[in-house]
Amino acid sequence: MFILQELFYIWNCIFALKTQSLAESFMKRIEAKIKLFDGDAEKHESMSFLVLIKGVLFRNLDRDEHAVQCFKAVIEAGKGIKKDTFIVPHAILELGTTYLKMKNFEEANEYLHRAKNDYEKFLNESIVNLRVSSALRQLQIMEDSTRL
Repeated sequence: MFILQELFYIWNCIFALKTQSLAESFMKRIEAKIKLFDGDAEKHESMSFLVLIKGVLFRNLDRDEHAVQCFKAVIEAGKGIKKDTFIVPHAILELGTTYLKMKNFEEANEYLHRAKNDYEKFLNESIVNLRVSSALRQLQIMEDSTRL
């Protein structure tokens, strides 16, 4: 695993990379590492984590459809993840929050509840639960405001 990238993600630093130049610089580093691991089955989990980060960067750059593709790729690859079991629930959370940003409330609700209910006993579970609760509150507020 990549300690620096993992810490950036967990500490919410990647979400602060919203300026185009910073996000693109970080994206280039991520893509270079992905190319190193492409096709290496032993690096499957590291590759999945990098794709998760790439999805967050895409969302920060308002390239939401690319972000959705990244998160779905991580979820699909999750069947092969044995050690770093936190990756898939984080990808599901990120997919839910991306759908929330896109105002696709039905999909957001589905994925946020999946992140909260379908996974347990993984590293950083409390962070996922906290972020899911916050996103579900935001979803409720957004849905209520569209009904007015």
